[in-house]
Amino acid sequence: SLPKLGDTLGPTSPVRIAELSDDGAVSLTLGNFDPAEPGATVLPVSGYAVWWDAVAEPVPGQHVTRSQLVASWSRYPSNAHKHADELGLIIWAGGGPWISSAGYWPYASPYRDQAIAWSTSNAPHFDGEPTFPDTYSELKGHLYSHQVAFMDLERDAGEGRILRRQVLRLGPGDYIAIDTAATSAGTTVVWTAANGVEVSPLDTGDDFILERQPGDARFVVAIRSEQGVEVSLHDGDTEPFLGWTAELREEISVPAIRVRNDSSQWVMTRLSVTDASRSTPGAGIAMSSWTDPENWTLVFDDMSRRVERRGNAIELSGDTGARGESTFSIERPDGVA
Repeated sequence: SLPKLGDTLGPTSPVRIAELSDDGAVSLTLGNFDPAEPGATVLPVSGYAVWWDAVAEPVPGQHVTRSQLVASWSRYPSNAHKHADELGLIIWAGGGPWISSAGYWPYASPYRDQAIAWSTSNAPHFDGEPTFPDTYSELKGHLYSHQVAFMDLERDAGEGRILRRQVLRLGPGDYIAIDTAATSAGTTVVWTAANGVEVSPLDTGDDFILERQPGDARFVVAIRSEQGVEVSLHDGDTEPFLGWTAELREEISVPAIRVRNDSSQWVMTRLSVTDASRSTPGAGIAMSSWTDPENWTLVFDDMSRRVERRGNAIELSGDTGARGESTFSIERPDGVA
């Protein structure tokens, strides 16, 4: 799909953005993009990454295997049509968008300044940050395979304030974001749902179920932290500005999940699509050990699988790594100093 990055008009729909011919010519089309194999495009200097999952022969009525995650850490001098979205994520899965952003907010709207700020981009940020602070963001490391994908993003906000987001792909449409800050200053993430998505809290802690139509795929946002965080659900609020998107420049209220952290070393969010036929899930995974952002262990609730980061490697054990290689190197991308 075409993700709503910055002033993207929307609504999202399956498209093919570009096609490269054998002679090097690029043609732009707006047809269906239906890849038969999973893959990734990483642009470390431009500041964007796309992961997608697909199957050659999809099962009728089952969309879980089709998904796309888009990450942004782009920053350029003019900020033209840009929003405050460094380290932000947009997720499309199970036949439609789930986690989105403000999109092309009308310039004449009195809320234009708030709409392009941090509260609509799913990006971690410090409380009270201006929309376009003097910051620097980079992709510190990346790996992609059919078994696991991982990226490590960092934004330096100056004065020792550093935000870090690690994103892990556990399977098709199943992601984890781990957010940390190298300071005691308060941080916030606001997960903004796409238009047409309803959000309901679950009884399993700070977990939420996202739904579109009955019988359609569902999506889970499950939040875990070391010491507890403040989690709240919003929809079309103006003070503070939370729960908004735009479609064809029309302002639309949508649900948004706000996560405020004042003291926890880490905040982990599982973002996962699931079939409508499955029982309502919770997080299903826990942080069993934490030393620092480059040394941690995630364990599934049934103890059958484990994911570990050890420096510049991701290690899988149990069912997660049963189909081949179990240790994967995190590579620093080419073109980055």
